[in-house]
Amino acid sequence: MPSRRRLFDEGVVDRDYLTDKNGEKAKKDFLSGKLGIYVADNANVDFLTTLRSTNKEATIAPMLMPKTEFGQYTIRMLNPLQMTTVVYAGSKDPAAAVKEIDFMISEKTWKTLKFGTENVHWKNDELGCPRPINPDLRKIEMNYNTDLYMSATTIDSKDVCNIPVVNKDIPYAEEWSKIKNETRDLYENPAVPLYTLTHNEHMPTLPADLLKINNDWTQQSKDLIAKTVVSGGSYTVDQAMNDLKSLKQKIGQNQTMDWYAKWYEQNKKNAFLTKDIYQFLAKK
Repeated sequence: MPSRRRLFDEGVVDRDYLTDKNGEKAKKDFLSGKLGIYVADNANVDFLTTLRSTNKEATIAPMLMPKTEFGQYTIRMLNPLQMTTVVYAGSKDPAAAVKEIDFMISEKTWKTLKFGTENVHWKNDELGCPRPINPDLRKIEMNYNTDLYMSATTIDSKDVCNIPVVNKDIPYAEEWSKIKNETRDLYENPAVPLYTLTHNEHMPTLPADLLKINNDWTQQSKDLIAKTVVSGGSYTVDQAMNDLKSLKQKIGQNQTMDWYAKWYEQNKKNAFLTKDIYQFLAKK
């Protein structure tokens, strides 16, 4: 909390973050050079292009959360192993459903969905790998269908085609690619691990009563932390910590923690936990 308050007090982060619900103001301020730190979810090379249009000397550098007496952790990362497809247990013909899945994840199908029609949406490059063409046409005819091939691994049977290729015709593309790689190296480093039991998409589902308690805890604790950040010192970190402890006891959040602890003991051998994420990434 002290580091958050210092960033807020010094104007390094968006001072209107509590009312900036969709983050658009912070994004605008960052791209215009008024803001030093911004969480750029799902950004692409256009983000850097816009920044450079206002300041040709501007640079972007990925950063981690600050190190504290409790250690240093990563707050988020991409889920490297997702469940994308299920078959309803009561389906009339599960075998047919699996055949449909087999069709959707076949290389021919996912390539068609991802790249489109040869010589219309893509052509093979000198290595024999499909490369997009006709960007304006692709925006109209291809940009809507990402979810249709999300169940497939989209790993080409030709190894060389799995190596990312930077389109040097796009301004700043090479620089943006370098920023992305640096960011991934930072956030997928086991020395700075994810701070949770596992990725949130692999967390077990709480029973309804505990889910309400957990949601109440999450919102009310955020409010107390925000109060500390924006108070200008009138509401101290020590006061907030005491209030958080009292809140935890009052709403019964200890029950939730006990449930998670029990789940962990019962499932740690088979669950996909944080340590497994890094082991999985090391093998990719």
